Parts: sequence; structure tokens; C-alpha cells
Amino acid sequence: MTKRQIIQTSKNQGWNKSQLENAIEGKLRGKYKARAEVIARTETGKLNSAAKISQFEEVGFEYYQWMTTIDGRERESHKTLNGLICSVSNPSVYYTENPDDPMHPIEHARTSEMFIGNPGEDFQCRCSMIAWDPRIDGMYEIKEPEAAETEEETEEGNEEQIEENKRLKRKIEILQAANERHEKRTEMQKIQIQNNLNYRLEVREEAKNLRPKAEKIFQNEVNELKSLLEKGNENSYREIRNKTYKISAKLSEFEKIKHIEKTAENINKYGAEKLIEFNQIIQNNFDKWKKLPDEKALKGVNNAIKKLNEANEIFMPIYKKLANEIEARIQAKQKNLALQGALNKEYKGSVSGKDLTSQFDANNITPTDFSNDSLFSKILKPRFTNDIARMQGFDAPAKLVSEKEFDELVKSCQDIFYRTVNSTTFNGKNMTAKEFASQMYLANKMDLNGSGKRYYGDGIYTVSSTKGMSIPDLKSKNKAYKSSAAYGTPGSSTTLEMTWVNKPKIIDSAELDKIWNKLSVEEKKKFGDHKNTYACALGYDAKYCDVGNYMVVFNRSNIAVKEF
Repeated sequence: MTKRQIIQTSKNQGWNKSQLENAIEGKLRGKYKARAEVIARTETGKLNSAAKISQFEEVGFEYYQWMTTIDGRERESHKTLNGLICSVSNPSVYYTENPDDPMHPIEHARTSEMFIGNPGEDFQCRCSMIAWDPRIDGMYEIKEPEAAETEEETEEGNEEQIEENKRLKRKIEILQAANERHEKRTEMQKIQIQNNLNYRLEVREEAKNLRPKAEKIFQNEVNELKSLLEKGNENSYREIRNKTYKISAKLSEFEKIKHIEKTAENINKYGAEKLIEFNQIIQNNFDKWKKLPDEKALKGVNNAIKKLNEANEIFMPIYKKLANEIEARIQAKQKNLALQGALNKEYKGSVSGKDLTSQFDANNITPTDFSNDSLFSKILKPRFTNDIARMQGFDAPAKLVSEKEFDELVKSCQDIFYRTVNSTTFNGKNMTAKEFASQMYLANKMDLNGSGKRYYGDGIYTVSSTKGMSIPDLKSKNKAYKSSAAYGTPGSSTTLEMTWVNKPKIIDSAELDKIWNKLSVEEKKKFGDHKNTYACALGYDAKYCDVGNYMVVFNRSNIAVKEF
């Protein structure tokens, strides 16, 4: 048994100082005997102090006199209090007698040189307290009431004084009798009294802690609790505990309210219990609607709104907010279905490019107005590669293949390339990298964010190091695979592995430069002054660049993407 457990047992069983000291000493080594005495004296002092204060309160004494044991071992903070008048209810003050109004001593806050507490509560304290009443113990004479103007008033005043003196005498007799009875009690009776005292202190502490939390919310119940605390008899303590538990349970339910604002205005207008009831009704409806499909749930919410008065400031805004949320979900689903329908196009086979260069006219190019005052207002708008890709039929869905099919195509084409893609936006819908990689990248002739804004302009830039080399080890992911991460954002991107459906027609970057450089300025304008556009017009599937080992793909219809 630990020191803490021994002390608790002494409290429960009402041990005296000697019993407690023996128990502690028995659990400690011999060299700690002095320490055992200290602990026992301190804990017994605390029990005696609490019991004494409780007696004073029950009898009705407001003051006691502090008595310090003066033997050279006393503390200065206790010695300073010796003989002073102290409060039964407030251990942080002391009093001096009031010559002008002897019945009401003058209150002072205890100084830093004084102990804050009651006798016996401090460590190893040997001080004690005795009841003090200004009528009996005060140094100033209590003035009698002034002479009455009539004989009846005089008799009435005397009777009141006599009754007051009787009550005061009775208090003293009760306290003395209580002390005498206590000395005659058995140990078991003392234990029972101590247990009753602990129970009452515990009940009062529970009520004290609850009141600040609940008094603004459950005002009537808290007022009833205050009345019970003032009674202080045995039956009232049972009622106090029951009332405390009931208020605590209600407070717990009130704190669970999540749909209604717990404002002071709502509490004053409806009462806390009504707000709890309203919240439960709303929660029950929410639970019911949550189980339904959105369309049926929206119908249920709108029916509930129709039954309400527009002035209903509790239910109306909550139900309207829920209706708006469900409508937004329904609209999002409808958009998503439309999007899925547009994206789920079947692969129709790869397209072979043709030489379309003769079909272009340099005059068939529209100037772009950047600004009326700009020197560049007449700059020619480039013809993007994807425009030519559409003419070629290259802008068609790629083929999504299994890992086994992908490996067979790699063996046939001896080529593999990679591209990392990020999340994007399509027709106002945010798409994750995986959605974009498995759908948008394979989409049919779709525009991003409006007409003309294709998701690749001069070709699809990919990373490859396999042209003219052996097939890479897919497990180790060659340098090209790692390099493709440059196209994505770490943690939010997806890397695609791609190859060709049919043997591709690829032009080397150096070779393209030679052909391009032979064109005149006017001929280059036909293709927006861009080599990639020209290569696409010649019918090439892609352009390969040795520097950096990257490839620009023009013919999406000839791409095979491995499923992931």
C-alpha cells in the first residue's frame, strides 16, 4: 500500500493521528520514522480542520480565533495570525474589531507574511481554532436598541433582543454538546461521521463546479440547486446530487447540438431544452434523408420546407442549406455523367499521316490584335500543331492496353516513351492526375476550358531513350522514366508508359532542321514559323531529339498506353 493509499484509508476509516502514524511508519524504513510522523500530523490536521469548519458552519458561527502553539518552533506566517479573528468561509482574510459597529468586524486581506488557509491545513501545522462571536468574545459592548417611543415598541425591541440572545446561547450550547458527543463516540461512529462529511463535501464540490457552466443555460434548475444547497440537511444532499446529475446530463445533450447556433438569443427565446428537442428533430430527418438517393432526399427536404413558416428561424435556414448542398451534388453528378459519356469513346485504330503541305496558303492566316496601341498588333497568329493533327486525323483516342499487350507491342516496335501528367480541369471539373491520365489524355477530339484551347499545342512532349537501343528494363525504369518526372508535380502526378500500336514514322530533329532550313520565309509562315507544325503536316507520327532524349508525338491515334 502506498503513502497515498494509506492516507485515503485513514480518511475513510477515521483514524486518529497515532493510528495513521503507525500505518505509515510500518510501510517505511526505520530511518524514515520522522517523516512518517510529519505525514501523519499533516493529514490528521487537515481532517480535523475540515471537521471543525464544518461544525462552525452548521451551528452558524461566522468567525473563529486563530490559536498558534508558541514554543519556539512555530512558523512566522502562523505566529503573525495568532489571536486574530478569521472567517469560517474565507481563509484569505482576517478581521479587527469595529468600535463603531461591534457586530460587524472590519475585514482585511491577509498579507504576504501570513499563511493563507485554516489551522491544521499547512504542512505539519499544530495550530488550532476556537469559535468567536462578537456578542460574547468581543471587546466592545453591544449597544442596546435606543429607547422606544412607545411602550409597545419598547417591549417589542426587548423581546427581539431576548430572542437573539437565546439563539446565540443555543448556538454555543449546541457546539459544546457536539464536542462532548464526539468525544464519547466509538471509532466506528467517528468513521461514519467522517464518511458523511466527505460525502457532503464531495456533493457540494460537484454542484460548485457545475454551476458556472450551467447557470446561463438552465437557469431555473440551477436556482433550485442553490436552494437545496442552502438547506444542508441529509435529505437535501441526496436531492442535490440527483439534481446535479440531471443538470449534467442535460448540459451534455446541449453541448452535442450541432445544427443550431447556441446563442444567448436562442437560449433566452426558446430555452435550452427546446433547442435540444429541435436539434434532435433535425438530426432524425438528416439521418432519414441521408439513406435516400439525392433526388428523393431533395424532394423530402423541399416537402419539409413547404410545411414550415418562412418566419421559422430555426429550421428554415438549415433545411434550405441542405437543399442547396444536395442540388449541387445532383448537378455535379449530371456533369460527370456528361463528361464520362464524352470521354468513353472507342478506339478506332491508328491513322497514317499524309503530306498535306501543299494544302496551306501563307495568306490564310488571321492576325491577332494584342492591343490597338501595340507595335505587335499585326503579328501573325501561329497555326498550332494540333490544328494540323486534326486535319491528319491524329487527334483521336489512344489505345488503352493491358500490361501483356503493352509488352508485345514494345517488342514489335522496339520503342517506349513516358509522360508524367498532373491533375487538370475539364469543363469546370477538377480532375486528378489519374483521371487525366486514364481519360483526358486518351480523349477524342475534346477541348479544354472552351473552344480552341487544346491540351497540347505543338505536340505531346514525352521522354524516351530507346530509339536505336534495346528495350529498357521496365522494372528498373531507365533514366528516361525518371526524367519524365520533370513534367509532373511530386506527390500529385501520374507517369504514363507508352509505345506504338503500329511501326511509327519518326523524323530526327537534325534531319527536320535540314528540311526546314531549305524553306523560304513565306513558306515557313504557312506553318506558323514552327518546325513541329511542318513535321506534322508532312505526316510524321513524332519528332525525336537526341539532345535530352525526348520525343514530340503528333499522332495520338497511334499511341498505346499501358493500364495502371
